[in-house]
Amino acid sequence: MARTHGTPSCYKGGCRRPECIEAQRQSVDHYRRQRAYGRPTTDLVDADPARAHARALLDAGLGLAGISEASGVSYMAVNRLLYSMNGYPPSRRISQQRAQSILSVPVPTAPPDTLSRIDASGTRRRCQALAVLGWSIVWQARQIGMVPGDLHGAVRGDSGVAARTAAKIQRLYDQYWNRTPPASVSSTLARRAAEQRGWLPPLAWDDDLIDLSEADLAAELSRRVDAMDDEELRRCSTAYKAEGDRSPLISAAAREWRRRLESDRAAA
Repeated sequence: MARTHGTPSCYKGGCRRPECIEAQRQSVDHYRRQRAYGRPTTDLVDADPARAHARALLDAGLGLAGISEASGVSYMAVNRLLYSMNGYPPSRRISQQRAQSILSVPVPTAPPDTLSRIDASGTRRRCQALAVLGWSIVWQARQIGMVPGDLHGAVRGDSGVAARTAAKIQRLYDQYWNRTPPASVSSTLARRAAEQRGWLPPLAWDDDLIDLSEADLAAELSRRVDAMDDEELRRCSTAYKAEGDRSPLISAAAREWRRRLESDRAAA
């Protein structure tokens, strides 16, 4: 980044040009005068009010990117306000301008039905599919303003999920289902963990299957498999064995083909 000479920040960056030395001297003199007069020596303010408001915006579904866009405060600054980063705690103080910008964003009113709880199957599958691509669960949680541990619970368990959370994950999934993150330790670990757990990628899920409950999914797969002839089942079995296709319909059809072969051998 190019330096702006004649500023205290340029001096602090190591520059010793006369105009930078003078700017630093004036800055120190101003600080001492303000302190002597009992006046504020910085424009930084307590970050807690802005942080509380930002969390209210997250709870209402705005998301980090939404808060940044609405307030004009950079994404990274909003992130630092809300979360620990690189071992450092969230910002304790921020500039008055940033605080006012965040506080000026109105909190959207959530429709009552977004507070209800629904089946978590679709949310779980979308989160797992994004993790297969390398988008970690922690990253996903932060994008929607959720505590990572809570999203981990929804991803690994069978409990319900708030309709509002499901809608946020669906929007995130629609945006990233065909994109992979830059190479990093986090993305590598996310992909490795997803592979170990047998999670399925986005392409494994048809749009009309991904949101079905486990019971409804099993019933629908059974219906579709029953409608297949032997040639269709054989092709699915080949895709399962030779190509490693583990999508739900292919897997169910491969199991049925194996069952029919074993039944025929037993009857022979």
